Formats: sequence, C-alpha cells, structure tokens
Amino acid sequence: MSSPANRRARTLESVYRAWGEPAGWISVNGDVITGIKVRRIAQEEDVVDYGGSSRAVVERIVLRVRVAEVSTARKGDRIEIMDDAGEVIDAYLVADRPLKARMGQEWRVEVEVADHGNGG
Repeated sequence: MSSPANRRARTLESVYRAWGEPAGWISVNGDVITGIKVRRIAQEEDVVDYGGSSRAVVERIVLRVRVAEVSTARKGDRIEIMDDAGEVIDAYLVADRPLKARMGQEWRVEVEVADHGNGG
C-alpha cells in the first residue's frame, strides 16, 4: 500500500492534468520553467475595515502549482498563463510569500495582475 503522500501526489497529478492551465514560470533571478500547469482559484474577496465608515473590498487571485513542477516559489516571480497556441493570455506577479499547502506538495500563491509583455 502506498503512503498518504504518494496517494496525494497521484491525485494532484490527475487534478492538474484535468483542470490545470498551461503556464510558464519566470523566477526573480531569471530562471524559466515551461510546460507546467497551474490552477486558478476563484478570486477571494476580503473586506478591509479602515475604521469609522471607511471600508474596501480587496480582491485576491490565488494560483496553485505543484512543488514537483516549481520547487522554489518567491515573491516577485512571474507566471504567464498560455492558450493552446502558446500565447500569453494572462500574466501575474507573486504578490506575497508563497505558502506550501498541506503535505507540502502544492504552492498556494497570491498574485496580482501583471502586463502581458515578456519578462517583468
């Protein structure tokens, strides 16, 4: 019988194969990883109360990527979502320190929208 971590890894592989979007990852130090898949999680909204009558709704975009594909994720890294022809359709910058999800096999990355040009 396989370990829970191995079962989780096989499950994640199936999930990303079915629902992952093709992407490229460009690290802050210029390393490029192509042929990966990321999952976009529905935008999460937080209500920030500034005291008194000031409140703002802050939208966050969260991406998930397998650690097996991106071993080191850092604030400032760039993620480019590709269409089937390999063209960039969306680009993001890692906005906060990436966190490893349960069992350490997936990065949870909070991002902000970036321009669609090449590089940062």
